Amino acid sequence: MIIVMDQGGIAECGNHQELLQKNGIYSNLWEKQYGFVVDDSMQYAEITAERLSKLPLFGRLDHRLLQMMADMFVSEQFASERTLIYEGDYGNKFYIIVRGQVEVLKKLADGTEKRLTVLHDGDHFGEIALLRNIPRTATVRARTPCLVLSLQREKFSRILETAPDIKKALEEEAELRFRGQS
Repeated sequence: MIIVMDQGGIAECGNHQELLQKNGIYSNLWEKQYGFVVDDSMQYAEITAERLSKLPLFGRLDHRLLQMMADMFVSEQFASERTLIYEGDYGNKFYIIVRGQVEVLKKLADGTEKRLTVLHDGDHFGEIALLRNIPRTATVRARTPCLVLSLQREKFSRILETAPDIKKALEEEAELRFRGQS
């Protein structure tokens, strides 16, 4: 029996399969965290092709390409308060948070930073950097110690060269996401 607590009360209870079928809090947490293989030291992680297929940007890729991409991700660790990317810098990596929390910050006209959101296990950022040579649109800073997986644009581009139709579809998806951030 699994009991899911939310805001001091019981939100859901049941076994694993029952809770997944409810599509509630438990199911959402499970979807974000499954598909990662993390070593005992919490310093190294891998991602499965199936997990990559759940990300909107990669949902159209076939299993062979997803597996090739999964093998290209690199584990990186960041201490709490460490900045992963700076707004305005060249964007050349895509990140998936395996463990930890980061905050996304936007610089305001007066020089202060405004927190846009907090990202957790299973969340991702930097997808526009995979397809476009544009500056980063926000700063991302670790709130807790983080283990992330990163993929360099150059490696991703090599995969897409083998599938031009997929590249076009991904560019269309990125354009929609970019417009949503503007």
